[in-house]
Amino acid sequence: MKNPIIQRELIGTLRQPRALAIQVVFVLAMVVLVMLVWPDSATVNLGGRQARQLFGVFAYGLLVGLMLLAPALPATSIVNERRRGTLILLLTSPLTPASILFGKVAGAIGFVLTLMVLSLPAAAACFVMGGIGLSQLAITYGVLGVVALQYVMIALYISSMTKSTDGALRMTYGVILLLSILVLVPYYMLQGKDLSQLGLPMPEAIEAAVRWLASLSPLPAVMQLADHGSVGTRGLESTGDPVTRYLITAAITIVACTFGLIKRLQPTVTDRPRDKGVVTDERSAGQRAARRFMYVWFFDPNKRTGTIANYENPVMMKEFRTRTFGRAHWMARLIAGCLVVSLGLMFVALQGTMWISTDYMAGILVVFQMGLIILVTPALSAALISSELESGGWTLLQATPLSAGVIMRGKLLSVAWTLTILLLATLPGYAILWMIDEGRSQRVVNGLITLALTALFSMIVGAMCSSIFRKTAVATTAAYLLLVGLCVVTLLPWMGEGSLFDQQVVERILMVNPLAAALNAVRMPGMESYQLTPANWWFLGGGTIVASAVLWFRTWQLTKPQ
Repeated sequence: MKNPIIQRELIGTLRQPRALAIQVVFVLAMVVLVMLVWPDSATVNLGGRQARQLFGVFAYGLLVGLMLLAPALPATSIVNERRRGTLILLLTSPLTPASILFGKVAGAIGFVLTLMVLSLPAAAACFVMGGIGLSQLAITYGVLGVVALQYVMIALYISSMTKSTDGALRMTYGVILLLSILVLVPYYMLQGKDLSQLGLPMPEAIEAAVRWLASLSPLPAVMQLADHGSVGTRGLESTGDPVTRYLITAAITIVACTFGLIKRLQPTVTDRPRDKGVVTDERSAGQRAARRFMYVWFFDPNKRTGTIANYENPVMMKEFRTRTFGRAHWMARLIAGCLVVSLGLMFVALQGTMWISTDYMAGILVVFQMGLIILVTPALSAALISSELESGGWTLLQATPLSAGVIMRGKLLSVAWTLTILLLATLPGYAILWMIDEGRSQRVVNGLITLALTALFSMIVGAMCSSIFRKTAVATTAAYLLLVGLCVVTLLPWMGEGSLFDQQVVERILMVNPLAAALNAVRMPGMESYQLTPANWWFLGGGTIVASAVLWFRTWQLTKPQ
């Protein structure tokens, strides 16, 4: 605790009002969960089924909380030092790179550990109800502690590589989504299949690789500890302990990030010069002709852009020209990447229906597209206004004759174009399913309507958070918490249906969950018994209207003299 970085990072975080708010909300959520499922009478079932279900919901809820909160602070820690100019002072101080790293990790993990300690009374309630042992409870907390440490190390390493807070948060949550959900897709698709009969080369090696790839996710380990090992499995018998496999892969990830961070925290890392480049318009005629041919005239990154036309929204054009994914050459790369993703989804949808049913394949596509919406949309929209306030650019917007409506439309349109291109990349997968089974056309249409409304809702909510908070990191984190909480946390009662909650209560809770509504629309097994649409559409539409009103009011308020 004598490390000065621990004093600054941990104590400084705990003194912030939002840290207290997070702790209070976290404790209230645990208390409400226990009170909802605590038996009315003085007895519980002798088999302990109710207690085990409560423990499962508790473990998944704590895992989701760690996935959301653990990387939020470390993802902006080092990049903020670089932006403030204090990183070079820190690297040239008497502290060694190992001491700097230890202080950053301890400061980030300390806040997460306080949340885990605050959850102990709820865990004790699960133990008192019976059905679980102290060893199971201790191993669960140990695995969750490793999850927190792994995500903190990943977030710190990404923070050391990026140059902006929103980029660090976007990349961090993208990697966490990849390591927690997407790595399970190959394992899920190959369950119950004899790989030798599928014509794949070296089937045993592929099967082992798929299992170890799935072990990168903490979800199978938590499922095993919560006695849900059979949930979602359809074959490919599990060999080995998923807890042990996850601990091995997590240890490798932590060690790799540790060595990478120590290498990145050397004083010489800031001494690398960078070529500023030459504008294409200042090159010779032959070089200009060659670059115009190579970049198809429009996509040359070094070409001087023209003036903004009178009919164009100046705010939208400014966003396109200053944001990474708005510039022409990055848009071209984005379109090319989307074409590759489309071809991949077409192949996966075509081959996947040979291995699993079309209902499961549609559910996988919905989860993939919903994850893409939740990952990309807040990262794009949560920095629209907060980044201007943080950099001082909003003062220049105030000096222009632009109204609040023009500013808001320009900001939102710049995100809408990029988001539309990303969403169009996933449509070929649904087209293949439509062609294979024409009877599910209405299901596909309902699912796409839900996804489109979710994308609009996510964009407006992210922009609303951007207008409320003055720091991009806080606005982005708040948008992620709202959207992931809406899509993931409200799924927890579904896992406790039966002994903890009846079907009517679960259905009412799932009506606000866009992920559950999309899965219900395509009739994903496990979700087909509910009726979630059009109630979810009304909720998303109403939420979009409310968030738009708040966004317009805050934008109008910010355009007035301060």
